[in-house]
Amino acid sequence: RIGDEVDAQIQRWGALAVSLRQMRKEMEHWHIGPLSQRTLNQRLHQLIYLDPGRDGQDVPPVLQVDAIWVTILRPNGKWRRDRKGRNRPVKGRFKCPIFVAMGVWPEEDRCEILLWQLGTTGETAEEWARFLETLEAQGIRGENGLKLIIHDGGAGLCSALQTVWFDAHLQRCLFHKLRNIYKAIRTSEDLTPKQRRRRCKAIFKDFRLIWEARHYRTVLRRYLQVVRRYRDSQPEAVATLRRDFRFTVAYYHLEQQFPSWDRKHLRTTSRLERFNHRLRRRIRAANAYHSDQGALAMVTQEAHEFHAAQRNS
Repeated sequence: RIGDEVDAQIQRWGALAVSLRQMRKEMEHWHIGPLSQRTLNQRLHQLIYLDPGRDGQDVPPVLQVDAIWVTILRPNGKWRRDRKGRNRPVKGRFKCPIFVAMGVWPEEDRCEILLWQLGTTGETAEEWARFLETLEAQGIRGENGLKLIIHDGGAGLCSALQTVWFDAHLQRCLFHKLRNIYKAIRTSEDLTPKQRRRRCKAIFKDFRLIWEARHYRTVLRRYLQVVRRYRDSQPEAVATLRRDFRFTVAYYHLEQQFPSWDRKHLRTTSRLERFNHRLRRRIRAANAYHSDQGALAMVTQEAHEFHAAQRNS
């Protein structure tokens, strides 16, 4: 007796954060009669199968991928006997990643959440490859318009990007790269904390100026100057700089092909990080989710609200 129109209405109510009690009260006047809160909750979990409604031919030129961790309560293999003598599975807290992909259209200054998927073991190459294969199966690849993939440089993700071929440039997120360089800077223990901070900022400025150049040749010249200047005094920072450096300047090739594209869309995963901030706020408030469906339904609701805000802006 629950048709597609009922499911659609329940999904709309879920996106509006309507409580189960309110849903049940509203449905008392429907032709199908009232539904229990348990049934409504089960139907509401079908939100995880919602698609943002993206046109299959509307492939974004820029793809941002990242993962955020969530705590889920799952059976840990142990059993206990409750007060009524029944055997109940004991649940433990398990940390799981949620893989998220965002598409960016620089010409339109538009972005959409394309896909989210709950992992099992962690940010391994196998988990990332499974997620990327789903994106590739949806037609998101170079031949359909994809030009650039921006990521944070995780080992598992980098390995998976070598396995799943998108035929697009790979860009290392500059925010994460600069943060790692700053953490690798070392100063003398004889300095006061204030002097050490000033010294770190002065050294970090030279590293940061590498990517502020307008032309690719200037980037390479500044890169060599910084390496020669700090390779003896700051070996860890220089090693961090040299590691996957060529993937941090891929956006220069895109700027030559598409001069109208704003640089802010091509260098960092900042837009995806802002969406992840919304998820972290919900995750902290929930502390832990009792099911995989509940965690994915939360992401779906946030993606729905994110898309609505993008359309209204």
